Order: sequence, then C-alpha cells, then structure tokens
Amino acid sequence: MSEIEDNYNKELSRLRSSCGVFSKELNACRGKRCICSAIAECVAYQKTILPSGFADLEFSNFTGIVDGNRTVNSHAVKDALSKILEYCFGDSNVSISLSRYDLHKISKMDERFNSGHNMIIYGNSISIGKNKVGKTMLASLIMKEAIWRRMFKDNKAYTYLFKSCPELVDDIISKRYQDQVVNGLNADWLCIDDIFMKNRPGQSSALDQIISVRLRQSLPTITIIQFDPFKINNVEEIIGNHMVKILSDKANTFVLSLS
Repeated sequence: MSEIEDNYNKELSRLRSSCGVFSKELNACRGKRCICSAIAECVAYQKTILPSGFADLEFSNFTGIVDGNRTVNSHAVKDALSKILEYCFGDSNVSISLSRYDLHKISKMDERFNSGHNMIIYGNSISIGKNKVGKTMLASLIMKEAIWRRMFKDNKAYTYLFKSCPELVDDIISKRYQDQVVNGLNADWLCIDDIFMKNRPGQSSALDQIISVRLRQSLPTITIIQFDPFKINNVEEIIGNHMVKILSDKANTFVLSLS
C-alpha cells in the first residue's frame, strides 16, 4: 500500500466514524457524493506531499513567534500573510478565521494554475535554534490550497511535488527524473525549497532546465530562496537565468520578502 493510500484510509475511517450520512450497517455513504472520501483524499495528499509537520498547519499558525521567540516582526507577518492570501484568494484582506467552506468558495487556485502564476518567497535564513522564520510554512500553506482543489470539478491539477533544491538538482544531473512519474519538470504544482547561496556545481543549469520547461507549459512554481536575490551580483549563476526571469515578471509572479 502506498503512503497516500495509507493516509487516505486512516483519514476516511476517522471522518466516517462521526459522519451522519455514512451507514455503518450498509458500509456505504447515503449521500449523492461522499464528502468524507473527497476530504480524506485531499488530506492524504497533503500529509504525503508536504514536509513533515506542515500538513496540519493553517494560516493562523504563521505568527512570527517560535517557541516563545519572535523570529519575524509583527508588521512583516501581516505583510507576508497579505501576499499569500492575495495569491490564494485574490484578496489580501481575507479573514484567516473564515471556515474552510468559505475559503473554498473564494479560492483563486484554479486561476493560478490555469495562468501559471508563480510565487517566490525569499529572505535570509535566520533561525532561533532549529526553528526558521517560516518560508517553508508559507509555501506549504499555498500547496495545501492547491491540493484542496481536488474536491472541485473546475480543478485541472492533480500532481504535486515539494522538494529541496539539492534533491531536484540531483534528479536532473543523474537523470533520475526520467524514471519518476511525477518530477520537477511535469508536476502540476511544484515547490522548490531551500535554494541557498552556496550551491553545488550544475545547480543553475539544472534549475534552468526545470523552469524553462515549466514556463513553456505554464505550470506554477513556488520557490523558496534562502537569501535576497536582489542583492547578489550575477545571481543567475546561482539560480539560473529563467528564475531571474520569473523574479522580474510582475504579471505572472508574486514575490514575497521575509528578509
């Protein structure tokens, strides 16, 4: 059994244990559509795709405080959430206390996918102990919203990949991606995590290969850069020419600074 199937069965069992529509005697849902099954599928993908510990987080968890220590000032937290909410819902002032049902109704994630809108989150990797400032958390929240769209008929995206830059670069250099059903080039939604200033040989060309294909196919990419690319000379030698192109494309890219 795959990890997705295992997570799906566990979540479906949990949901059906308290569902008023599911008949335990018949072992069947009495509704026109089994909502428990649809939700369980999304949750299973979220738990499998996202980094460990991030699948259960919501927008309200991004506070800039980690273990009692403020890692991001309150003004930056507000600005960051505004940018993420604008990307996900088309409104930077959306209340994060809205119900999941209400958030589904105003989601812009189908539009982001259909238009190939990218998101780049960057900033110095400052940490308190082992806890970073929250770039990966924000990227995970975006990917969660993308996965939730599986429940709706207008959704056209079904594959997701959330990987660190070194892993993706290794996949390209070793040509391992050719044997992967879902890889950095073809995933409907891709998150490239942890692009650091110190890079391995071949990083820029590997990223160029990934991004050039995704741009041609209008596939959205969420990118986390662990430094300020606007302050680096010849930054294309680190992140590739196509990533630099995305950074400057105000029409199709949302850029968020957590420096």
